[in-house]
Amino acid sequence: MTDIKLNNSTLATASGSTITLNSGVVFPAGHVIDFKTATITNEIASALSNDVWFNTGLSASITPKYTNSKIYIISHAGVATTNTLHNALKVVRTGPATADLSIQSTYNSTGYLVGLGTYTAYDSPNTDSVECTYTLHLYVDNYANSQYYYNYDAQFASTATLSLMEIKQ
Repeated sequence: MTDIKLNNSTLATASGSTITLNSGVVFPAGHVIDFKTATITNEIASALSNDVWFNTGLSASITPKYTNSKIYIISHAGVATTNTLHNALKVVRTGPATADLSIQSTYNSTGYLVGLGTYTAYDSPNTDSVECTYTLHLYVDNYANSQYYYNYDAQFASTATLSLMEIKQ
């Protein structure tokens, strides 16, 4: 085992091909501290209640290590809509308090559309020890003869993703 030192402070310990950082090492601003992911494979169809936020079941948790960290949230899924339809996505954070994050929405009035539904936001949970859970919610404002499909792919088994990154400030 070999210690890697700077000014008599141990930065890391090397053992064979493994280098372990000292727990006192301070990472610079902008550094990714932690990364968590979640996936779902089920399709959600517009048999949802109109004008109601629906929990997609896509959820991930992270415990920030720094009070002033930002949590970057990104989600992807295949979507399809028919006819005239308004839909939206938002993420709800629980822990240390419940908060609705950015609502991102779109409107289709041109017939059948297929594409990739992407959601991105960031959060400042102001904690360094409480687990924060982020859950994606879907809203569909159904009009007559309209359909909405989240995590849709008519040919392949689709997988929707939710990723969380703690970014040091």
